[in-house]
Amino acid sequence: MTFTPRLPPVVRGACHAVTESVPLPESPPAPAADAPVVEVLADQAEAFAATVEEADPEALRAARAARVVEIDDALRATAEILARPWALTR
Repeated sequence: MTFTPRLPPVVRGACHAVTESVPLPESPPAPAADAPVVEVLADQAEAFAATVEEADPEALRAARAARVVEIDDALRATAEILARPWALTR
C-alpha cells in the first residue's frame, strides 16, 4: 500500500489562487540539514513576500491590511469574552 499525501481543498485553492496571481519565486538553496524549521519557514515566507511585493505591491498591501483587521476583530472578541460575568460554566 502506498500513501499519497493530499492537501485539504482549502490549501489547494489557496495555492491555485497564489500561483495564478503572481509568479512564484525560484527555489532558494536548500537549507542546512540542522536548520530549525521556524527559521526555514521564515526565510521562505520572506522570499515569497518579496516576490509578491515586486510583482504586485497593491496585493501585498491589501493582504496586510486584511490581516490587521482580522487581528483587531480577534482582540475585540477576546475582550468581550473576558468582560462577561463569571459563571459556573466558565
